[in-house]
Amino acid sequence: MKVSLDSVEWKEFKISGIFEIVNSKPYHKTSLQKGFTPYITRTSFNNGLECCVKSDGLKINPRNTISLGAENADFFYQELEYITGNKMYYLKNKNINRYTGLFLVKMLQSSIKNCGFGYGKGLTGTRLKNRALLLPVDSKGDPHWQFMEDYMKTIEQKYIEDILNYYNKKLLDNLMTGGDTSCSNLSFRDKSIFIEDGLMKIALENLKLEDVEWREFKISDVFEIYTGALINQNEMQQGKFPRITATDLNNGIAFFTDDLKHKNFRTLENFISISFLGSVFYHKSKVSLDMKIHGIKIKNKELNYNIALFLIPLIKKFAFKYSYGYQLSTSVLKGQKLLLPIDSKGDPHWRFMEDYMRAIEKEHLEKITAYYNAKLNESNRRSGGFDLVEYKKFIQNQKQLENVKWKEFAIGEIFEIKATLSGIDKNKLNGKKGNYPYITRSDKTNGIDDFIDKQNGYKSNEANVITIGLDTQTAFYQNSIFYTGQNIQILKNDQLNKYNAFFIIVELKKFMEKFNWGGNGATLARLKRGKILLPIDPKGNPNWQFMESYIKDLELKKLKNIKDYYQKKLYKYKNIS
Repeated sequence: MKVSLDSVEWKEFKISGIFEIVNSKPYHKTSLQKGFTPYITRTSFNNGLECCVKSDGLKINPRNTISLGAENADFFYQELEYITGNKMYYLKNKNINRYTGLFLVKMLQSSIKNCGFGYGKGLTGTRLKNRALLLPVDSKGDPHWQFMEDYMKTIEQKYIEDILNYYNKKLLDNLMTGGDTSCSNLSFRDKSIFIEDGLMKIALENLKLEDVEWREFKISDVFEIYTGALINQNEMQQGKFPRITATDLNNGIAFFTDDLKHKNFRTLENFISISFLGSVFYHKSKVSLDMKIHGIKIKNKELNYNIALFLIPLIKKFAFKYSYGYQLSTSVLKGQKLLLPIDSKGDPHWRFMEDYMRAIEKEHLEKITAYYNAKLNESNRRSGGFDLVEYKKFIQNQKQLENVKWKEFAIGEIFEIKATLSGIDKNKLNGKKGNYPYITRSDKTNGIDDFIDKQNGYKSNEANVITIGLDTQTAFYQNSIFYTGQNIQILKNDQLNKYNAFFIIVELKKFMEKFNWGGNGATLARLKRGKILLPIDPKGNPNWQFMESYIKDLELKKLKNIKDYYQKKLYKYKNIS
């Protein structure tokens, strides 16, 4: 169904007649801790999101509302519950959802265009409530909520189709120029768990190749078995002991609790946990066990990290089949059989297991860490763990880097480094919006704080450079003419482009890790003297072409995943319609 703005009647409404306008309770960032609740401030970027914080005991704003920053006069639809910083309001109406919310944001922003609201003349709740808002109306003369929703769904579908066309073209261009077409599963977990998972999977694949005798053992013959107990979570307080529950994530840890004088508060250390649903993890330090979490320890021998890593994939071979409808009880666990390598006496060959995992770790630890970091840098957060097939492809591809020669260069040897030509304090901007990025020392949105108009009396900086934030040690590539705030350094080289810049920025950030806020920042002199490691060409110069090609290959993998994501969304739309 085609939905057009010309197909409906429009009418002006008083904003206070449509929305409840609420002055949001302010919270200062310095008093907050990192968590999962969106913290919305007066920034004009990232949907107003500054960061995510803990919200325990704080007044939370409802989901499906529209936030308003008084001083920047920006509206954003908020799909989740959130808290805000200072001078913030929110607009509430029961008909607001994701689609009507986005429609309303556009109309609200249009209604204040060229009215001069911003820093110095804030759009307060009092000023907003008496303003008029033009909206489509239904047959009764009320706001046409269904039309707004349908219109935005149409826009979204077209947007998805445009994205698909764009990425299909990008992929085709890459294939025509011989780019790498391998596609990665880009999921990851906590680093240590991810690496352990990788080592176990590599070991499991190779175990069958080892020339060693094996024998079946009942769990109860080899291990002592312990089981956790139920405690009401309200009786526990936050503390240092991990609470192990029936989850496949975070090494089985649900939260951290304090020590509790309770008969059901059962703790264990240096053991393997097996949940009634089949999750298996190793725990070196003391933890608390929830109900139906089993703990096993080797009889008459101290368990260690390497033996545990050997045992876990073997335990998972029988543990995977259990679920809520078919639970792994203590009595069932006792009778489970485990195939283990044996020594000359027919006992479990613990030394072989330990030595085997040490050898695996020595061979693969560095490679798995590099593999993990590559996945992490591609920033795809889908669930999952170590992928053995993908890892093998990664190791094969790494030969490309291994065959390249590297050399240290002083940054001042490669780049012309100079201070920004502008350096404008935000309160000295002329207040007009425009198309010029205003770059500050922020570590978000490529350092862009705002888009501003031409600033008379100040020089702009040229495009195709890297900006460095003096105190924050941020590094970003700038592809257009821009202005900056204070303490921004500029790196320039005629060979620089979007792709090799991203490669070099990674090396620059490694170098700047030792700097911090205050007197130990990335000053002009320190930058010039600083050294970074770069691939070189046969003449010993930075290999700009290799850096460009390497980043293009990474981009291709990302493009394919984006394309797959939107292809699925479009498929869903077409099935619905």
